Amino acid sequence: MSLTARLNAIPEFLAPMRVVLDGVIPPLWRARAERECATANGLLERGLERWLRDAMVDAEIPSSLVHSANAAAARARAAFAECGEWLAQVGAATDAARNPADS
Repeated sequence: MSLTARLNAIPEFLAPMRVVLDGVIPPLWRARAERECATANGLLERGLERWLRDAMVDAEIPSSLVHSANAAAARARAAFAECGEWLAQVGAATDAARNPADS
């Protein structure tokens, strides 16, 4: 499976998260998932861009492949960002329900 295909599969893979994680998510799990979403965004933005740029020079990768990989990475980043935002909202709602005096 190509890099572009794997990156294109990420949004579909993450989409059912809201259904699968319906209910209270333990705070430590939620915090870890939020960190992993943020880390994935950093990797797919700066890390992948740098790797593709270096690989293009070293291995003479066609610019069309780099363009399609960057487009797929943008879609994957959007999916991770959406998941991170959803996790933060779930956390805020859970915290408010747990501590009604604080809201």
